[in-house]
Amino acid sequence: MWENPKHIIVPVFFNYRGTALFHEDPVKVKANPSGFQKFMGLFNEKYLPTDEIRYQKHFYYGFEFNPREVKATQCLMGGIFDFFHARGLTFNYPDISNRKGTEIWIGEYKCHLFDIMADIRNPHLCDFGYFDPKTGNVVLDDNVRRTGGQHKSTDLSRRMVRDSFLNGKILTSCIRVLEMPKDKKSEA
Repeated sequence: MWENPKHIIVPVFFNYRGTALFHEDPVKVKANPSGFQKFMGLFNEKYLPTDEIRYQKHFYYGFEFNPREVKATQCLMGGIFDFFHARGLTFNYPDISNRKGTEIWIGEYKCHLFDIMADIRNPHLCDFGYFDPKTGNVVLDDNVRRTGGQHKSTDLSRRMVRDSFLNGKILTSCIRVLEMPKDKKSEA
C-alpha cells in the first residue's frame, strides 16, 4: 500500500476476564438508587448502589518499530513488556513466536497484531471488553462482573477483537501509538 510504511506492534491482552482495553479520562457517576433500594438500604447498606467511575476514552497501545533492525517478537520481549510490567501486567509470554503475529493495514500503519495472555493486577489500568464493530462504541464485557461469566470462554471476546482488526473496524483513533521504549542494555 505505502512504499515506506510505519510499522507498529499492537499487543492485545487477554485473561480469564476477557480482552483488555486501556482507558483514561475518568468521570465519577453518582449512584441513583430507586425507591425500593432506598427502603432496603435502611436495613442493609449493601442494597444501596455505590458511586461508579466510568472512563470516557478507551484504546489499544501500539508501538512503532523498524522491522529491518529488529523482529517484532524481540521488541515485545525487549521493551514493550517492560513498559507494561511497570504498570501492573505480568505475562505468560514464552509461547510468543513470529507465526502468532498477524500483519494488517490500519490507515498508514502496518500493524503487527499479537494475542498475549496477561495477568492484569492493576485494576485501574484497563477495562475488559471490545469496540463494537457496528457502532464503534465500547462494549464492557467483564466475566468477573457478570453472573455466570466465570464459565464464559474468553475466546468469544478475543475473536471479536481479532475480527474487528482484520475487517478494518478498528481505526487509528482507537490505537494510542507510542515510541518504542528504550532498552536499558542499549543505553549503557
